[in-house]
Amino acid sequence: MTSVELEIILKAGKILLSSGAEISRTEDTMNYIARAMNFKDLEAYVSNRGIFATAKKADGTEITRICNVPEVDINLSKIESVNALSRRVTQKNITIEEIESELNQIDTMSDYSFFWRLVAYTLGASGFSYAIGSSITDSIIAGIIGLILGVYMCTIKRILNSDVLITILGSILIALFGNLFIHFNIGSNLSVILLGAMIDIVPGVPFVNAIREYSQNNYNTGITLMMGALLTCISMAVGVAVVQS
Repeated sequence: MTSVELEIILKAGKILLSSGAEISRTEDTMNYIARAMNFKDLEAYVSNRGIFATAKKADGTEITRICNVPEVDINLSKIESVNALSRRVTQKNITIEEIESELNQIDTMSDYSFFWRLVAYTLGASGFSYAIGSSITDSIIAGIIGLILGVYMCTIKRILNSDVLITILGSILIALFGNLFIHFNIGSNLSVILLGAMIDIVPGVPFVNAIREYSQNNYNTGITLMMGALLTCISMAVGVAVVQS
């Protein structure tokens, strides 16, 4: 194994982790690519924020690489693209140069546009509010608040780096606008409006990944993900409590 080939395997793992993939999927994909390249001496340890990998060269010397994943931004398109690439690699109909080129293309793949993010925030809030029993009016209000939240979430990360503070301020924004709509007699049920809008910042992916890690006996990573998700939920509660009090 050469350092270039190890970098390719690490890059695939980093793209998966930074896009929100679970640890087990990342490890499996890295191992699939390594086996497809006829490597039997790859040892990789994957955590939710980094990858540690060691491999042996043909002359017996070892190569060690550490890959840091400082931020996770959910992108299912990148996860699916890397998975599709790994399937092609196992079929052995692609060269190392092609693998490296495609990984670079996936890594630089454009994220979801600002417009579609706002559409997702709006429909998510409105649809969930209606699903839990709100009226058409209340679900529309929840969608409007979700739209406002979407604008906030898409712009605030350029200013703040603290996820806890971002979540608290987002929850304050939701509760503030929800109470304003009720105050002006636009809407009737504050609870379903707030619940509908709050679904947009519920840490669903960390919860699901934490459960998957527990099922794979990765307890340390599972606890880390679960604690992060619980901290997000606490931050949401703090924001709403500040406004309601």
